[in-house]
Amino acid sequence: MKEKEHLSKENFFKCTTAKDTIFKNGDYIRFIPVNKSYGIEIKMNRTVDTLDNYSFDCDSYNGMIPKVLFKTDYIALGQGSSTNYRYLIICNLNNELGKIDVNKFETEIVENPEKEILFFKKNHNAFMLNKKKGKLFFTKLPSKFFNLKVQKFELYKNKVIIIFTQGDSLTYKLNEFDKLGNVTD
Repeated sequence: MKEKEHLSKENFFKCTTAKDTIFKNGDYIRFIPVNKSYGIEIKMNRTVDTLDNYSFDCDSYNGMIPKVLFKTDYIALGQGSSTNYRYLIICNLNNELGKIDVNKFETEIVENPEKEILFFKKNHNAFMLNKKKGKLFFTKLPSKFFNLKVQKFELYKNKVIIIFTQGDSLTYKLNEFDKLGNVTD
């Protein structure tokens, strides 16, 4: 069996849709060599960290290579392009621990809403991102759900069901989310 050769970053970028992103303030998302493939390094403020369990090479499915969607006080990466599942990876700076916290949210597409929509939970809110239009919407969660961890979001044509790991769930119509703003400005 032939051992894999080292893949240069230039060749990695040529054979995939991966790309480094450097923000105006110096924060970045970079693909870095890890063994004979590439992982992801993130810099937020002066903290640099790597995403665990991410390894990509020329055999990686391009839809699974994370892409920057937007940056505010956190960085949002999108992953997945199958007909049934999408993932949103939220990277927050944890100042107390001096590291970057990473949370991955799964959206299962049960009925196609004819929009590219992703969901995530941050603090006391559920967020809906209209990926194509670059618009972010939110709804405040009831207080009993503030500290619950999301298992997944199930997306239907006009509604979303938020399923929590503790077994609870919430259902919202898509038009119940209030517009927060544009994330592509």
